[in-house]
Amino acid sequence: MSVTSLEELRERASSSDVRPRVAVAAAHEEHVMGAITKAVSAGMVEVTLVGRGDKIRALLAKLGADPKRYQIVERESDVECVEAAVALVRSGEADVLMKGIVETRDFMRGVVNREKGLRTGRLLSTIGIFEVPGYPKLLSVSDVAITPQPDLAGKRQIVEECVECLHALGIEKPLVGMLSAAEQVNPKVLGSEDAAKIAQMQRDGEIGGCVVEGPISFDLATSPEAARIKHYESPVAGQADLIVVPDLVSGNVLAKSLMGFGGATVAGLVLGASAPIVLTSRSAGVEDKLNSIALAALFARAQAK
Repeated sequence: MSVTSLEELRERASSSDVRPRVAVAAAHEEHVMGAITKAVSAGMVEVTLVGRGDKIRALLAKLGADPKRYQIVERESDVECVEAAVALVRSGEADVLMKGIVETRDFMRGVVNREKGLRTGRLLSTIGIFEVPGYPKLLSVSDVAITPQPDLAGKRQIVEECVECLHALGIEKPLVGMLSAAEQVNPKVLGSEDAAKIAQMQRDGEIGGCVVEGPISFDLATSPEAARIKHYESPVAGQADLIVVPDLVSGNVLAKSLMGFGGATVAGLVLGASAPIVLTSRSAGVEDKLNSIALAALFARAQAK
């Protein structure tokens, strides 16, 4: 049965006796610790907290958390925190990597380090899974944070990585819309040719486990009424589970519009590394971080099977 809301996502993440271990780089921040302690209390995950031990212990006490449930690895600088957390994942002592109060560029530098990082040869991309008021299911968007302009091969990898993630949520055959400004192929319109090629790859059986339509505009992908008015017939029309954007700017604008104007809440992950990575903004609230931990827990369990 597929997850249709972020509340269901959190409930499902809490319902298993299998608790992936999360290594948190620079955990010494209240919103980070607030999300982590909620996730541990709910039974989603176990945690190793990497950072300034005195601040971590003070925050655990402030939040009323039992310090015996947390492993603490003491490090001072941001670089040291990232290196230690990545090493825990690389060695198999942790199943998920999470960014704490550290700048994204410093965090990702540790992730992509050729000798000590978590690269697999796959493209790294970010999936944002949004609960949008009025939309009957969760709506995912990729890439929203990492790859500026993926080529055709990169877009294929993004689709495959996101579909694998959505399978972990019980969505057996995700409906994928390759986003463009219109449904016609036009060489002058960004991404429209690649969108058609990715859709053809799916129809030819080169991409499995999903249904892909493209190019397709956002309204046709998400509004049954728009599809009816425009006489647009497709399994994806008005029912998209995943929107794959042509470039990073499109994804970032769409994601922030869904949250800022659409009132959406979100869970997010970095995909394509050797383990799921929680890469929420330092300004993200406790709820968004908790949602992302829940998503990482479900995905890590699915990968372990």
